[in-house]
Amino acid sequence: MSLRAEEYVWIPGRSLELSFSQMVDYIRIDELNPAYATALAAYRKLYGEPLIGSTRAVFLTGSGHVIKVPYSIEGEEANRIESQHVATASEVPLTPTEALVEADLPDDVVAADDGRTLLIVRAVEVQPVPEGYSGHLPGWVAKLPDGEQVGWLSDGSLVAFDL
Repeated sequence: MSLRAEEYVWIPGRSLELSFSQMVDYIRIDELNPAYATALAAYRKLYGEPLIGSTRAVFLTGSGHVIKVPYSIEGEEANRIESQHVATASEVPLTPTEALVEADLPDDVVAADDGRTLLIVRAVEVQPVPEGYSGHLPGWVAKLPDGEQVGWLSDGSLVAFDL
């Protein structure tokens, strides 16, 4: 199952009209590590335009993974929660997610790192449940804080892709 940008379903009401410069402005306003702005540019060059969520830019890599770059404090916290999710007890299955280490980051991003938190994650790509899906979804889906942001892994498992 592969996710294509034109098939991606975001929760209604989400602002998706942010420009690259607006995301960079948010990074500066929230006083985040400037390497995030460099990461936005580097991953855009590698993978094209991202899907823009309310706190993070999501790049489709074409290799079965997505890269999530935060552009706000909330996005950075979401990356922290998702990358540590496997270590906590939870009834919500999450798409496998890991924090990228320096060796996994583009050289420009490493060079721009100012020593503050730099938390970019890689998650397994999912096929999102389409809007208006009429099949049965487990009870944990209704408890998700940002709505039904769930999808299927390639093995058919239903997981959340945003906590």
